[in-house]
Amino acid sequence: ELKRLLPAEALAELHRTFKAESEIKLKRLEDALTEADRTVILEIVHAFKGSAYNVGAVRLGDFCRELELRLGPDGAAFDQAMLSQLARCVADSNAALPGAYGVPL
Repeated sequence: ELKRLLPAEALAELHRTFKAESEIKLKRLEDALTEADRTVILEIVHAFKGSAYNVGAVRLGDFCRELELRLGPDGAAFDQAMLSQLARCVADSNAALPGAYGVPL
């Protein structure tokens, strides 16, 4: 859908921004995990979900939605395994987006 709406350079910039912001969010999640800051963890997972859906990274968005449901206000604790899964999903999305956009990025 995005490739019909945006020129190639705009798609490239969108991907660069998403990739850079993803790295920042992952670092913030690491810090929040260390500090056991549940509120920050939930905020970042929610932000990841929105940005993933906005750039067309549906699998990542779905994974974040599932994480939100699992974590919830009184749900499971966010742990290193969840962070690792999320990091892998982010990496997979960043690798797949250029092909999904149909342009070299």
